[in-house]
Amino acid sequence: MVMKRSSNALRGRRGRKGFKLALLFLLGGVLFGGLRYASTGDGHERSKGNAAADVLEASPGRALRQGKDETLQPPLEWIEFVTGGADENEALPLVLAIHGLGDRPEDFAVLFDGLEAKARFVIPRAPRPYYGGYGWTLERASGGDLEALRRELNVRAEQLETLLAAQLKTKKTLGAPIAIGFSQGAMLTYLLATRAEPILGVAIPIAGLLLDEARLEKRAPKEAPRIHAFHGDADPLIPFATGERTARKLAQRGYTITFHRGAGVPHRIPGAYRDAIMRTLKRAIDEVGVQ
Repeated sequence: MVMKRSSNALRGRRGRKGFKLALLFLLGGVLFGGLRYASTGDGHERSKGNAAADVLEASPGRALRQGKDETLQPPLEWIEFVTGGADENEALPLVLAIHGLGDRPEDFAVLFDGLEAKARFVIPRAPRPYYGGYGWTLERASGGDLEALRRELNVRAEQLETLLAAQLKTKKTLGAPIAIGFSQGAMLTYLLATRAEPILGVAIPIAGLLLDEARLEKRAPKEAPRIHAFHGDADPLIPFATGERTARKLAQRGYTITFHRGAGVPHRIPGAYRDAIMRTLKRAIDEVGVQ
């Protein structure tokens, strides 16, 4: 099978022949000053091909539905599908998956191939075209106009909150929604997770940060979501220390947050690191499913 595209998030690094796959599996969390740390994954995965292509070849096709909300400006499109052999008409946990800059919903969906948990996924398409993919903003966290980035992402977060509210009204849903996002998608996940009136039950930001700390409440709302943040310590675009600062700030405000350190992981989601993220997501889905 030849695949021309794969999610930006999943593009790993190739190594020389003869190198073995280096894997560090999820370790137990360690608590420091109210912030729970965990170590997971390895950024130096060696593969004969693209990690996303390997996943696609091993995964069955899925039925994708498309949607569009014309009331939002600009209009917001999305794809949706179910996992774990679920019936799309049954009540299911709802997962909002938010892609990063230059990605597409159809490609980001690869991340969830093989997930053995019954859930309904909604993956919105960012509105701004960007090199064959899409972006929530064309401003960058590294070297860009941070104030413009903050303003635009706040607008996008409000749109995503509107989308979530509409999904909850029209779809049979178990429990509070789960949000998972990479890079710009992680920044949006943090914004949704820190709303004064929480809409999420669990948030899983990957390689992101909270830009708008000024809007945080003095103390986390009683119903604030649990946050499982993942960040590679070899990330050159959004440095590990930046993500760690966000996690510490949220812990200080009373949020329940676990900060997972990806050993050697760059601004990508390679194999062992992906596996740890999927285990975390599956646990969150399973917990919602038995409520």
